[in-house]
Amino acid sequence: MRRVILGAYWNESYISFGEFAANIQKMLSALREFDNTFSHFCHIAKGKDVTHPIAENFSNLMQILRVSSSADDKIFTEVDENNMISDNAKSIFGFDEAFNTGKKLKDGGINISFSDGNHGKFFRKNSFLINFPNTRKADDNTIHLMKIKLKNLALLSISMCKPDSLRAGDQDFAYKISEEDITAINWLTYLAHLPPEQIPAKSELLGMGITWEAVPQGGTLFMLDQEMVSADNPEHVARGKLLRARLMEHGWIEN
Repeated sequence: MRRVILGAYWNESYISFGEFAANIQKMLSALREFDNTFSHFCHIAKGKDVTHPIAENFSNLMQILRVSSSADDKIFTEVDENNMISDNAKSIFGFDEAFNTGKKLKDGGINISFSDGNHGKFFRKNSFLINFPNTRKADDNTIHLMKIKLKNLALLSISMCKPDSLRAGDQDFAYKISEEDITAINWLTYLAHLPPEQIPAKSELLGMGITWEAVPQGGTLFMLDQEMVSADNPEHVARGKLLRARLMEHGWIEN
């Protein structure tokens, strides 16, 4: 396992800057309560090797996000004489911001990125992403979070973001399943539009060791194994390819 990624995705979401900033604060606060690995956050400046620490009470978060978003080369609905966007400002291209846990990814930190407010299916999806460091750089707490608590982190992300889909697991494994769409299948795969009762009770997926469960917010969470799957395990890869094939066959994911 080289690098673990969690990605939640959803389509059209035409929200304002104020709503976007509020959603970020809620998610960062929820992460901090979830695990002490997320006890400290820094905002990553766009296009620069610079970070800005976020106050523990988030008192400077709104201003940091306003300055960052105002500097984007996008068309916003409300901008003042200083080219600063208002809380009500919107853009069909949405908003994008990133954070880390006080260290760069290459130094063992965790990257967290938000993309929301993107309006229109012809643009890229809105997303909430958590990129974990290479296991050789990660400390013991981060490794425990990746290997033991990832499912609970996925469920938290679903409850907070209400995504259309979510995938979590080893990035190399995702490439083994499909180089064309690495967001399609991973160790954990969530589909909001698929109720568990639509899956045949005697599905061959069970015979392969694949399990699934209902999620309180609706939809189904698939697990390829009780523990994190590996790109180096042929049985795990076979399970992932079977799940992808069956989901595509029924039209539950796109080809």
